[in-house]
Amino acid sequence: MGRISTKLAIVNGAFAVIAVSACGAPSSGLTAAPSTSAPSATPTMTAPSSSPHTRGPVAHGRAKICQASALTIALVHSGAVAGQVGAYIKFTNHGRTDCRLDGWPSVEAETVTAKSASASRAVHGTMFGAWQYEPPEPVLLKPGASGYAVVAAGDHSINTSARCPTYRWLRVHAPGTSGHVILSAWLPGATTFMPACISVAGSPEIEISAVVPLSHLAH
Repeated sequence: MGRISTKLAIVNGAFAVIAVSACGAPSSGLTAAPSTSAPSATPTMTAPSSSPHTRGPVAHGRAKICQASALTIALVHSGAVAGQVGAYIKFTNHGRTDCRLDGWPSVEAETVTAKSASASRAVHGTMFGAWQYEPPEPVLLKPGASGYAVVAAGDHSINTSARCPTYRWLRVHAPGTSGHVILSAWLPGATTFMPACISVAGSPEIEISAVVPLSHLAH
């Protein structure tokens, strides 16, 4: 899958996070099940609101890693661009003290038949943003602030014109944490679930960027 620095153009709209606990879904504390049919409304997108943050060695040294219990994790700002379908994963610090997110989240995608795949690391970023030439720096989150990672997948499997199967849930671990949340893989801005396409190397085409501040994304 090619990676370029082109930023995703944004059209107006807003999307809510869909949490999951349908029959056959992985267990979690979330209760709402995703719809299996696409909504009839024309898809639109909106950028997430900005939040204060600090980056660099000073931020890295003065705050502990954000624990799962102090984070609200949501899927936002979904859409499609240049052969990729994806969204931003938003990590918000709802604790009372500063904490940091350092590097890549862990994301496991699961189909309705319980087949799973781990998202590979997008080292430099994706077509949706999070582009960086240097290794990722820690992102310091003050109380109420947010950091973002991009999760994306190609929408066409190699050597076939057949439509790809789809993932229904995403199991997300923040960097450096053992706790996780399970999110619906429904992407309102693309009117589809996350595609489960296969690359030329024979591996799933789903990938995840490092956590970055909002300034590294289209907004």
